[in-house]
Amino acid sequence: MDSSWVTRPVLRVRSAFRVAFTEDHPPQWIASSFALGIFVTALPTLGAGLPVLAWASQRFVWANKVAFVAAVAYRTAHAVRRNRS
Repeated sequence: MDSSWVTRPVLRVRSAFRVAFTEDHPPQWIASSFALGIFVTALPTLGAGLPVLAWASQRFVWANKVAFVAAVAYRTAHAVRRNRS
């Protein structure tokens, strides 16, 4: 059985994460990316913020992909905790 349909996307995602984690951004750019990520995910747009963050990470040099992912994860975890109580 050919497993290339699974391994090819996994390798592509793995290499994208390696590139994202090896970016050398100043702390101000990372903080700006995290702040923008929190702002966009806090808007009541029913998930439309994720494509906006994906676009911003490709469009702007200062955008840090890891900070965007951290902002989305933080907001998601916060929403889950709020719904449990």
